[in-house]
Order: sequence, then C-alpha cells, then structure tokens
Amino acid sequence: AATAAEIADFMAKNPDWPNQTLLERRREEAIAVEPDLAATLAECEKDRLTLPRAVLHCAEAEANAGRTAQANDDARRAWIDGIPDDTGFLRRWSAAIRPDDQWDRFQHLADHDPGAATRQLTHLDPAHRAAAEARLALQHNAPNAETLLAAVPPALRHDPGMMLDHARW
Repeated sequence: AATAAEIADFMAKNPDWPNQTLLERRREEAIAVEPDLAATLAECEKDRLTLPRAVLHCAEAEANAGRTAQANDDARRAWIDGIPDDTGFLRRWSAAIRPDDQWDRFQHLADHDPGAATRQLTHLDPAHRAAAEARLALQHNAPNAETLLAAVPPALRHDPGMMLDHARW
C-alpha cells in the first residue's frame, strides 16, 4: 500500500487525475495508520484533514512533538466528528474534551450514527441529555416524543437539529 506522502506526491503531480476526492481519502487513511510520527506530522501540516482517525493520529503526532494545544484541538475535533467512543480515547484525551464538545459530538452522531448517539447520552449534562433524548425520540417516532420535547429547556428546544427532527416527526 502507498504511504500518505506517496499519495500526496501523486496527487500533486497529477492534478487532473480523476476522483481526487478518493485519492485524498486514501491519503488520510494512510495517515491514520502511519507508524512514523514524524512522517505523520509532516502530512498533518499540509492541510486540514476530515477523517476522524487521521485527525486523531495527527493529535498523537502533535503531542509527541510537544504541540499540546494543537494536539488537544485535533483530539477534540476527532471526538466531535465521530471517532469511536472507546475507553482508550477518553482515558488519553479526557482533559482535552469540554462539556460543549460532548453536545457537539451528540449532534454529529444524531445525524450520522444513532446507535453511537444513544451511547453518547451518558456524557451529557442533564439539560443536554433531556434534549438528546427528545431528539432521538423524534427521530424514532416514539410515542412519548412530544412529552420529552416539552421537558427540554427552551434554549435547547430551538436548536436547529431539534427543530429539524421535530419537523420530520
């Protein structure tokens, strides 16, 4: 398999090659498994990555290079964007995760992975948990959805994701 650097070099030399989006995805997949953290760091500095596994691997490389603030930002971004919620991630990066990040992660997961969104409930404060439960109930056409929605604090009741789920309900 090609390394991220090899894929990036190919892309630079062949800008008209069809499906550059797929090549970029393969480059990010290669970054996510690159064993050399210095090589990872070099690739991470090229542009903003979108694949959560690659972003998390960049966070590891940045932390290894002493770039703690940047590492924490990337770990937070990987968490919000749906990196699997294994205990290893939280054990390593829990200090970087803020309460608002937990809600942002739920919002992302509610739109992309309802099962993971349900697991995310335990990480939310009571007000956001009530909103999350209402959103999931609306998404699943639960008979108690309207009751759960009525219990959501007003500020969260007007959240765009909540409003969309309510409109679809």
